[in-house]
Amino acid sequence: MLVAVLGNHDYRGDVEAQLNPILQKIDPRWICQRSFIVDTEIAEFFFIDSTPFVDKYFLKPKDHKYDSRGVLPREKYLSKLLKDLEIALKDSTAKWKIVVGHHPVRSIGHHGDTKELIR
Repeated sequence: MLVAVLGNHDYRGDVEAQLNPILQKIDPRWICQRSFIVDTEIAEFFFIDSTPFVDKYFLKPKDHKYDSRGVLPREKYLSKLLKDLEIALKDSTAKWKIVVGHHPVRSIGHHGDTKELIR
């Protein structure tokens, strides 16, 4: 299984192309959606598209043009995503529940913490 979660660089082109179901027809192991769940015997993984949480991509895009189709209006999209995630986590019976996104909540790397994910 190849599991991919969208990141900010995916939004700089045609984000819809990355989500196209044709890719799974080319390779059935390919999984890439805005948000989805992978359930294993040991843990349940909740993949979320973390890019819409990051303010700078929407408020100060600099010289980058982001493809925001499917996530606007942003506040409505984020509200629904968080509600769906909360319900999925609550309904999960997995021993381990792991939420996965492209952006780290905490990091000592070059970009540092993603402050929007800490709140």
